[in-house]
Amino acid sequence: CWQAEDCSGNLSAVECQTITVQDTTDPVIGTPGDGATINCPAVPVFTAPTATDECDTDPSVNEVSDNTTPGSCAGTYTRIVCWQAEDCNGNVSNIVCQEIRVVDITPPVITCAANDTVECGDTVKFTDPIVTDECDLSPTVSVLSTDTVNNLDGTKTITRTWEGSDDCGNRVSCSQSVLVKACAQCGLTQGFYGGKGKYCDGTKVVNLISRLLSTGNLVIGGIAPGTNNVITFTQADSTCLNKRMPGGGSSVPLNGIATCANPVGIALQNNRFKNTLLGQTIALGLNLRLDTTLGDVVIAGTYMTTVDIQTCGTNSPIIIPGSEETFVFNPGLVAYLGNNYTIAQLYALANSYLSGNYGSSPRLAGLLAGALGSANEGFDECRSLAGFSNTALRLAKQGSDEVEFDENTSINSLLAYPNPSNSVVTFELEFATDLEKVSLQVFNVSGQKVADLYNGSVTEGVEYKFEFNASNLAQGTYYYRLNTNEETKVGKLAIIK
Repeated sequence: CWQAEDCSGNLSAVECQTITVQDTTDPVIGTPGDGATINCPAVPVFTAPTATDECDTDPSVNEVSDNTTPGSCAGTYTRIVCWQAEDCNGNVSNIVCQEIRVVDITPPVITCAANDTVECGDTVKFTDPIVTDECDLSPTVSVLSTDTVNNLDGTKTITRTWEGSDDCGNRVSCSQSVLVKACAQCGLTQGFYGGKGKYCDGTKVVNLISRLLSTGNLVIGGIAPGTNNVITFTQADSTCLNKRMPGGGSSVPLNGIATCANPVGIALQNNRFKNTLLGQTIALGLNLRLDTTLGDVVIAGTYMTTVDIQTCGTNSPIIIPGSEETFVFNPGLVAYLGNNYTIAQLYALANSYLSGNYGSSPRLAGLLAGALGSANEGFDECRSLAGFSNTALRLAKQGSDEVEFDENTSINSLLAYPNPSNSVVTFELEFATDLEKVSLQVFNVSGQKVADLYNGSVTEGVEYKFEFNASNLAQGTYYYRLNTNEETKVGKLAIIK
């Protein structure tokens, strides 16, 4: 305001000028913390922005919203916090926000029980694992696999693997293994049942046969279409059965209703059955009574390895190191029994053949005689099953026959039947590759060659069949030798008269 005054001291009226200063400018808000993705269970930490104002030296920054949106799985979400600046005159800035996404990429924690060891025959029990997760309060657990490994020392390792998973699909696994101590299956050869020895518990062979037949008659063969080809053994036949064993010669079906004392339709030689398959089937029938678990053994490959034990008949045997032996189950039997057949099913097929259900098939008879021989010899006087393979790495036996097998072989199969034989032996071969030079020869025990069966080339996958007439040979042991330009296999032939 102003007032005029003259020299005499006279004053004018007061006049004023008013200027109003206003603040209509919004404050300026800064940038909040960067958006981020963090892993559960971490908690979001937000960084609020700062603000400036040309008139208000301390504008306020106010949180205007805090919103959380659940994620697609447990423990996950997205949280957005927003702010706005305001000065003392009520001017406000634009809104800025910070977004933090919480995810779950950490698998649960799974803890399996310690490995365990059980005795042979005990039930294998697994303990479910404990599964926890920091984000999912209810993680799931499921069994992924249960695997069995037959160890060469006769023990068995059964491993169960579980998988724990959370709601976000994170997975983790653990395993528990149970070592099953070596079991033993007990069998005896047809030679034992035809001998004068004693079982490992001191029982004489005739008394053992009597004990095994005391549970009921042993019926071999059965009813075939239009015929009844069978031989029955009662407990009273214990001595007779002992005298009729072991069986040798051509493996042919039965022919009529027979008993041990009156073996109708069954050839005899020196008062013994002249039929290898019949003898092996009788022996296996008795063995299935000697050890009721033997029939449950699954033939899971071409080559079965068993190991000797220190104490016959025990459920917790002590394995004898270095006693491994391998026995052959020709893969040709899969066509009749399918994969993973049992010894009980093998026994049933042998009885079906002997009853006449398959006619006269020397090839099937040879397959059966070899396989039953492997079952009887493989558990002779109680042995522990070590496992199966489709590749033999040691001397492999098939009944009384022995063939040296290599790990990398050019020969798919080699079968000689019947073996033992008193007439014609048929050789069947199949090769894994084309070979320019292959020979098949027969020698006596002195190493003298008695027959050249083949010399020439072979084609992969073709089945070759050669017949060897042994009717003019003296009784005894002979050897056949298969030579290729890559390997040699040697097998044994038993010629009987």
